[in-house]
Amino acid sequence: MITGGWADAFVAKANEMGWKITKEHMTETPPRWLDPLTFRHHEFEVTSLGPPQQQGVFCGFVLGVLRHLGIRDTQPGSAEHVFFLSHAMRQGLYYCGMIGDPDAADYGIDAILDDGFHAALARIIRGLIPKVDLTQHVALTAGPGMPGMSAPGKPTGASAAAKQPTGSCELSVVDQEGNWVQMMNTLQSGGIPGMVIEGIPMVGSHATFAGMSGFMDAKVVKGIRPRCVIGNTMVFQDGKPVVSLGSPGNVHCTVPQVLTYLLDYRHDPYRAADALRILPMAEDGSVVVEDRLSPEAIAKLRSWGVNVRAVGAYDWHMGSFQMCFRDPVSGVLGATADPRRCGVAEGIR
Repeated sequence: MITGGWADAFVAKANEMGWKITKEHMTETPPRWLDPLTFRHHEFEVTSLGPPQQQGVFCGFVLGVLRHLGIRDTQPGSAEHVFFLSHAMRQGLYYCGMIGDPDAADYGIDAILDDGFHAALARIIRGLIPKVDLTQHVALTAGPGMPGMSAPGKPTGASAAAKQPTGSCELSVVDQEGNWVQMMNTLQSGGIPGMVIEGIPMVGSHATFAGMSGFMDAKVVKGIRPRCVIGNTMVFQDGKPVVSLGSPGNVHCTVPQVLTYLLDYRHDPYRAADALRILPMAEDGSVVVEDRLSPEAIAKLRSWGVNVRAVGAYDWHMGSFQMCFRDPVSGVLGATADPRRCGVAEGIR
């Protein structure tokens, strides 16, 4: 792809279109092996991709804050669950905006993952629960919401998210020898937008110059890798892998949610993948949710000043998890696929 015949074809087509690149540019930022980022969550060890990938840092941060918020003592789908999770993820996006390629700067990864820091932020989030009823405030101040939606939050047509491209597929594999693989197959990595070269379609680079405001950011410096987000994650208990998971579609915020369902609420893998998902709290205090919240939870959230905005009951832009797992009782290996897309689980006996 970067040194052989396909690379020659790519450079030739790019030059024909006016892109002044050479074959040497194909290897300017070489692939490299990296150590994963591992953190503890109660009795589990969670291993994910380290910087410049933000997924490991984001998950460690969000799960740490949720641990101090006592997420295990809440009910899945409750107002407390949505309030705590949406705020923790909002903070996670902010602080993960301060990381990047370690070859470019040291970055304060240890500080972002510090347990005392998580405890302090959890106290701040708890302090946001109002002492007064803000239901009327939400009714008077909530904007029209997302395109295709009506305030205070029921779908009125196709969500704007339906216009997002697909382009990615998660793969999860475990064999009888105990080899686990979690990987992303994606078009969203570069190339010439809209062009197909020798059967390979391309959608162009997803690198942006978001600085601290987004989960993807690039520095235009030779050899410096962009901050990006791929969800490959493995969970261990007592040194043994218990689940491997990942997803396309809002990866940054959906992986910690499924981990919470698995590790805090103790859902089985399929139930964890099937469960309600949300987006991080927006700057206007709104939260986009799959339309499966109870009326009681919605009413309580509005009384706390949260404008709940619903998309479909199962929104494939909220991720589509593919998982392999080890049954905690029998030790049998299994696999499961998220109902939001057309993935399937298969096994060979």
